[in-house]
Amino acid sequence: MYVLMDIEWVQHENEMQWPTQIAAMRVDKDWNAQDLFYTRIQPEDPQFHIWDHVAYTGGYANEFLSAPPLKEVCSQLFRWLKPGDILCWWREYSDEVFHRFFSQLENSSLILFPHISSYLHYSPYLIGSEYHIVNQFGIKQCGKRHFAKDDIETMRLALHLLKFPQELLEIPIEHRPNTSQTQLATY
Repeated sequence: MYVLMDIEWVQHENEMQWPTQIAAMRVDKDWNAQDLFYTRIQPEDPQFHIWDHVAYTGGYANEFLSAPPLKEVCSQLFRWLKPGDILCWWREYSDEVFHRFFSQLENSSLILFPHISSYLHYSPYLIGSEYHIVNQFGIKQCGKRHFAKDDIETMRLALHLLKFPQELLEIPIEHRPNTSQTQLATY
């Protein structure tokens, strides 16, 4: 099954990164939620963090300080994921950060944005973040940005509203036929 993923992190001025929260949502073929995994991640060094940083949207310092440490979160996520699950990220940089900290997970990953851009070739106004797409459908507030749980719900909703066919994720973008204007007119 496809699993929508989001990870949030902070970055120190010396380029050191640390994950702050992670969310995963297993979805069915119509992008309906089937199961959810979410947790905040305890900081490696509490002094490292600026607690009002945008990555902490949706939580307070004590919620992160009392969260499970990264090693435990890795174990929890490893147990939650199924062997055939494919991890779906909106953009490439989130997948890169994830693999820096969760390298022992063997599930394959894919980046959704190129597939969505190809699918929406004739409707460039819709292309953008998951929040931008949902806004184009008249939904103005769909949670807090940079709160991993809200980000994957917004991602799910955008894919559902676009009626994005999961079969297209299996076709390399360069071999995909162009989406016709009439297909998109139904949205």
